[in-house]
Amino acid sequence: MPSSKILEVLFNKQLCRGRSVIENSFGILKKTFKKLLLIRNLPILFLLDVVVCCCIFYNTIFGKDFYIDTLLIQLKLENFVSRLHVHG
Repeated sequence: MPSSKILEVLFNKQLCRGRSVIENSFGILKKTFKKLLLIRNLPILFLLDVVVCCCIFYNTIFGKDFYIDTLLIQLKLENFVSRLHVHG
């Protein structure tokens, strides 16, 4: 059984990697959809819908696998929102 310190280090590495991916993704979306720079102080659920729509448009425009990416995004967002309701 790994010690709690090792688990903490592993968790922090995964968290850092995940944050980098998310920050890079938002950078790409903000570069592509310049109006995102103007969005401020809106309800979180509305912002989640905006991000999902931008991901769908981006994947459609640049020929990514639209259906699979959209499904994964939706599942991850539903999981995130359900955690917000539990912890928030």
